[in-house]
Amino acid sequence: MQSRPITTLYPIPDEVRDSEKLRVLFSFGHQQMMTEAMKPMALSIWRTVFPFGKERAESESRVLLPAGGRLFIDPTEVLYIKPVRRIMPRLLMGIDEGIARGVMEVIQRERFQQEARPRKDLRKQVGQRVKPIAVNVIKNLMCRDTSGAVEKCHRIMEEWVARSEEQLAGVTGAARIRLIRQNAGSLMMKLFTQMLPYPLSGVIAYKGIQDFTRRWLGENGDVHRLNRSLSGNVTSEMGLALGDLADQARKFPEVTEYLKMARNGTFYEGLSQVRGGEEFRIYLERFMDRYGMRCPGEIDISRTRWRESPPSTGRRHPGTHSKCGTGSPSTQL
Repeated sequence: MQSRPITTLYPIPDEVRDSEKLRVLFSFGHQQMMTEAMKPMALSIWRTVFPFGKERAESESRVLLPAGGRLFIDPTEVLYIKPVRRIMPRLLMGIDEGIARGVMEVIQRERFQQEARPRKDLRKQVGQRVKPIAVNVIKNLMCRDTSGAVEKCHRIMEEWVARSEEQLAGVTGAARIRLIRQNAGSLMMKLFTQMLPYPLSGVIAYKGIQDFTRRWLGENGDVHRLNRSLSGNVTSEMGLALGDLADQARKFPEVTEYLKMARNGTFYEGLSQVRGGEEFRIYLERFMDRYGMRCPGEIDISRTRWRESPPSTGRRHPGTHSKCGTGSPSTQL
């Protein structure tokens, strides 16, 4: 007997608790190495941005579900389609092997196979979403010159930002909130259709190189070296820039000591009073201009950004894993 609540059972999302069918759920946050709970605002924003399972652009997704302060993707209905059951575990393997194996185990159960009866309109809906992406991926792989893809993606994003700013100009109150929700709710679908084909083409090409290497050269063919230190990898470049910033701080012992005790409200004033502070500030502001919007666990929009809290730059929150590697002792400020 125990008097305290059972803490080993994870809460089931309200939307699937009453379902009589077997459901497949996997963690959205774990794909981004974010295992901590998120604030309600962050949960709501992600459910609004997520492009699937919504009646209107500004509504919250019924496929991205909250439970225990975390988000879970429910792909059950699309997994009722046989081709999706073959493809999705392979795609998930490139994100997280544990998630992929878990999904594979569930969809192979006899009960799931018996319940796998897709809605009549579901195949059409999936086809309408997937077809333009697949066509663009094939064109990228077979005949397009993709050397200007990065510039094109940057131009698309800049156009989206400019258009949103123009729409919001002069709009206030509840109307402004509604417009923000509409823009956020339609953003991810534009991202999927216009920009996803570029990184997806790269993933497929890399997998193809792996398969052909094994076939032609045997198991000893190591193609992983091709994926190391690639130029244009923003995450890797940020980690290197943070390391360079730490190197600059080490040149000035008083600066490194100050960074250990600095406070937000007086950070820059105090920095200017220590030897080497003004010189280090040049490098710090240069870093902030480029990466100040980042932080550990940054998929939670409520998290304090480095620009908002300079003393926290490079530090990892307890229990938070960062894909960026910013928690490494060698790069902490």
